Amino acid sequence: MAAGQYKDRLTWLKRTVTKNPNNGQDEETFTVNGSLWGSVEPTTGRKAIDYGAEQTGADATIRLRNYPTVSALDRLELPAEGELWVIDHVRRGDNELVCEVVKYDDLNLGGT
Repeated sequence: MAAGQYKDRLTWLKRTVTKNPNNGQDEETFTVNGSLWGSVEPTTGRKAIDYGAEQTGADATIRLRNYPTVSALDRLELPAEGELWVIDHVRRGDNELVCEVVKYDDLNLGGT
């Protein structure tokens, strides 16, 4: 894609997992790792059962300019739309990364 087609400015929230020293449980944290230019292309709505509760949301493809080192389970925030996307998987395209992402309607905006 041409540079002008990456019209969405996204905030990259990098996922880190640490062990809680008190109980040994894994704890996720998400820290801002910069801004990326991309293109958000919604594909379908979503209605799934996760952990015994119905979850609604959407699936999308987000194309990121160049090759940032995003990983599955990192998050991409689209502040202009109030959306928070969870990266499901990533593949390389032609001078871009193609991320298949999921948005859950009840996921808190802001990376938590």
